[in-house]
Amino acid sequence: MLDTNKTGEAILSGWRNEELITEETEGEMLQRACEELLTMKNIVVMNDEAHHCYREKVGSGEEEKLTAEHRQEAKENNEAARLWISGIEALKRKVGLRAVYDLSATPFFLRGSGYEEGTPNFIVLTH
Repeated sequence: MLDTNKTGEAILSGWRNEELITEETEGEMLQRACEELLTMKNIVVMNDEAHHCYREKVGSGEEEKLTAEHRQEAKENNEAARLWISGIEALKRKVGLRAVYDLSATPFFLRGSGYEEGTPNFIVLTH
């Protein structure tokens, strides 16, 4: 579900009072975001800024050490990372991926990810 205020909703709906769709199925998301790719096979994905692509490590206890501001930042980072990697996994299920290459000038986990901040972040999607 999309969490936004009235101004954000107006921007997203194009200021024309169009109905704002805040939930979609995996298939709808793929059609919207990857329409041209859905007819292809053996796609190669290159993740720029790949240090933002990870699944939050559950139960690490690291969050308890964070300030309220850092906890909110970590929550936002983790949600964005989860959405991105979930989209790549959905594309893999739908059409198959040849390879995923992670590129980043910051190839490590961010504060609040549940992994030790600064440790290497490498994603492996097997096929």
